Amino acid sequence: MRNLITKIIKTLVVIYIILFALQYALDFALDQENACNNNTWYKIYNGKLNADIVILGNSRAEAHYNPEIIANITNLPTYNLGISGTPINVLNIRWNAYVNRNKLPKVLILDVDNLVLGTANNMFNKFQYLPYSNKKEFNEVAINIDKDYFYEKAIPLLKYRGYEMDVVNKLNSFSDASFCSKTYKGYKKIDKEWDTKAWSVYQSNTKKRKLKTKVDLQLFDEGIATLKTIIKQCKENGVKTYFIWSPSYFEASKTNAGVKAQIEDLLKDLAIKNDINYINFKNDSIAYNKANFYDKST
Repeated sequence: MRNLITKIIKTLVVIYIILFALQYALDFALDQENACNNNTWYKIYNGKLNADIVILGNSRAEAHYNPEIIANITNLPTYNLGISGTPINVLNIRWNAYVNRNKLPKVLILDVDNLVLGTANNMFNKFQYLPYSNKKEFNEVAINIDKDYFYEKAIPLLKYRGYEMDVVNKLNSFSDASFCSKTYKGYKKIDKEWDTKAWSVYQSNTKKRKLKTKVDLQLFDEGIATLKTIIKQCKENGVKTYFIWSPSYFEASKTNAGVKAQIEDLLKDLAIKNDINYINFKNDSIAYNKANFYDKST
């Protein structure tokens, strides 16, 4: 009986080691410069992203700032670090990974709004982080907000469950670029017309919701604290910082306008105290033409 138990334990140990080896191999395969939509993470973690201007923010940063145009105007190499659907507490993974491994930029453009300064309680689009789940920048954030963090650390390959097709598509992208969306130095190239159907759904949902005129600003404490840390890093290292509230369609800007005004006041105060240029495009003429957007905010 003892021999049987010993054999079972040894077999399980061997299987466990094999599964961890497979996970390591998969992480390595997905962490390649030419892997679909992954070159930004690859460049960051391999110290190859050395730009003089970088943009940090959520979907509006990712879709609004074309590094090619900015570089042509400024003659400074530019890179877009924006990540869709990601508040600043999770964006901090990308920023810290960048700062820890690459030359600091001369200029940081922070695309800011009430959503950026919120706090995520999960990992949106988590698949992008999986090959780097052993990195300290990921662990520092995920341990506090990812409910599966400890399970995925203990059980090999568990983190890739539900992402099988993403894995297949990314591996296929090595030989077929059609599996990739179009990006340029982190900038998401999207050429779409205004989505009338999505706008109608948004309007309908907005009418059903009770819109807030004010919010407890303590909800933004973590986001503001993270922003202050980034500002401090930049000041200590001579990085010129800009706050940009990039435009969204003006009718959508009216949603929770009181809350947005509170956040604007916070940003103005931070900008004044830290000698930061703050440019708000919320009421710019750009915001009044649907032709400049494909949905309510991008």
